[in-house]
Amino acid sequence: SASGELVHEGGKAIPAGTLSVVVSGLAVDGFPYEAIISVRNSFGWSPASQSTSCCLPVPTAPAAPQLEVLDATKVKVSWKPPESSCSQLFYTLKIRSVGSGAWRLYDSASGELVHEGGKAIPAGTLSVVVSGLAVDGFPYEAIISVRNSFGWSPASQSTSCCLPVPTAPAAPQLEVLDATKVKVSWKPPESSCSQLFYTLKIRSVGSGAWRLYDSASGELV
Repeated sequence: SASGELVHEGGKAIPAGTLSVVVSGLAVDGFPYEAIISVRNSFGWSPASQSTSCCLPVPTAPAAPQLEVLDATKVKVSWKPPESSCSQLFYTLKIRSVGSGAWRLYDSASGELVHEGGKAIPAGTLSVVVSGLAVDGFPYEAIISVRNSFGWSPASQSTSCCLPVPTAPAAPQLEVLDATKVKVSWKPPESSCSQLFYTLKIRSVGSGAWRLYDSASGELV
């Protein structure tokens, strides 16, 4: 009772009249603890009581996060805090390409993914924008965990989304201007992401090789 912590032997007994104590120095591991108590009078010690157990309440797993594609390299991830009697301290967010083995951690300092380390997401933050993703059209998936003063929760279920490469444009329109020039025009495909570049290829009908249009020279290469 002198230190308020557990010792393997010795230690000061709890004085009579004390009916509760706070025990510190326990491991933050989520596993249950059990306790027994004995009492002494002037004739000696009683037998020990029956044991009672409790578990240090690490958070329950959060619900699966929500993913929203912002552009070709950015995804917004949002989530709800799990129900808990203890306040949350941090979140960790992990993202990977669906089917790949290695999760990457979201670093709240840079807003990008890292293979290890990185700064945890502070409590109170319920959405982040993850940048630096690859423009490959393959789906990404995300999981999230939360920590309170007792430890980390299990990871949530994963949620996936796909970074949308553009759909194929409609066929271009060709207009002959003179014996050596053709005007080619087209419409952009429908997309939630802005287009960056186009490539135009032209060939004689029936020939095998397409030639690329060079926007610097205005000619085919």
